[in-house]
Amino acid sequence: MLPLLHTIVAHVVCYSDFQHVVSNQ
Repeated sequence: MLPLLHTIVAHVVCYSDFQHVVSNQ
């Protein structure tokens, strides 16, 4: 269960970073 949670958190962080880059352009 923990690895799955870690994957979800990593996905959210990556998605947020992607949104930040898109909004910067």
